[in-house]
Parts: sequence; structure tokens; C-alpha cells
Amino acid sequence: MNQPYHGMPSEPDAEWNVHAPAAQGWAAPARAASGISLIEVMVAVAILGLTFVGMASGISYMRFENRAATQRLLVASMGAQILELFKALPFSAIANSTVATPIYLEGYGTATPNTAWYVPIAGGSTALPVEDVNSASSSNPTVITNKIPQGAWSVAITTPSGSPELKQITVTITWNLYAGTTRPPDSYTISTVVCSNFPNL
Repeated sequence: MNQPYHGMPSEPDAEWNVHAPAAQGWAAPARAASGISLIEVMVAVAILGLTFVGMASGISYMRFENRAATQRLLVASMGAQILELFKALPFSAIANSTVATPIYLEGYGTATPNTAWYVPIAGGSTALPVEDVNSASSSNPTVITNKIPQGAWSVAITTPSGSPELKQITVTITWNLYAGTTRPPDSYTISTVVCSNFPNL
């Protein structure tokens, strides 16, 4: 009787050979489990964490830059306003205040000058005044401690050499980005020259 050739198993033997490795004492490679491992979870969390940190840093930087730009615009406007108020004074009155002779940019020559617009003494500074938009009186100034913290201004008034009919007015404004910060203050300088013959130009 012919016997089946064992090199090529018969149909019943083929089914048995599928399970043969376990029966012969060695295990077939295990199939990968479904789902994700703990390491994969940790890597994903780390990536998300770094992403959120980067986003927070970018938002913080944008807020910092926007605040700085807004402050500089306000300060530039204040500097221009101060120069215009100087130009409105009589040419002979354009000078730094002294202890004996204070000068005020608003209400000059009146019995009730606006003391908030006190012109600093030479080498000194004074608080930066602004018009309080919420005030009932448009001439009631205050100091914007929230928008321009520690805002102060100084002025240097000089006469160009050989030109007594001219006066150069240089206004410098300093302020802090935030109140109480330890970083160096920001500064802005604006200058103009007035002539005794045309003081308002």
C-alpha cells in the first residue's frame, strides 16, 4: 500500500502542522497587541507639553511687544504736545523752571496756572501729565500710572552758538513698561528749535 509522502503532508496533516510548533516545545511569535504602549503615551504628552509652552511664550511675547508699542505711541504724542505748549509761550519765557521762578506750560501768566504742567528745573524731571478723559474738566490732568508707569519728563533748553534769536528745546520722556519692574526704563527724545521772530513755527 502506498503511504503518503511526509515531505508534503496530506490534508489532515496540514491542519495538524499549523499547531505543530507549540506541540514540539517552541512558541510561535506572538501577535502585536492592539492599542499604544506607555512609552508612546509619554512621548505624546511630552510633545503636547512642549507645544503648549511654545504657544504660551509666543503669546506672552506678543503682549509684551504690543504694550511697548502702545506706550511709545502715547509717549510720542505727549512729547509733541509738550513741544507745542512750549512754542505757545512767549519766547522770553521758554526756559527751565527755577525754585524762585516756576514756569507752567498751561495757564502761564495767569493767577491759576495748571501746576501739573510744571516745567522741570535744569537737570531735573517731573511727573508726566496727561488729560484725564474721564474727568468732567478737560483741563484736569492726572498721571497715567497704568499705561505709562513712572512716566516722567525733563527738558533741556539751549541757545545755539552765535544764534541768540534761537532756542533749542529737547524733551526726554522716561517710563517703565510695567510698574515696579527692575528692567531699565524706556526713553524717548524729541527736539525742536524756535526763533524769537517766529516762535510758533
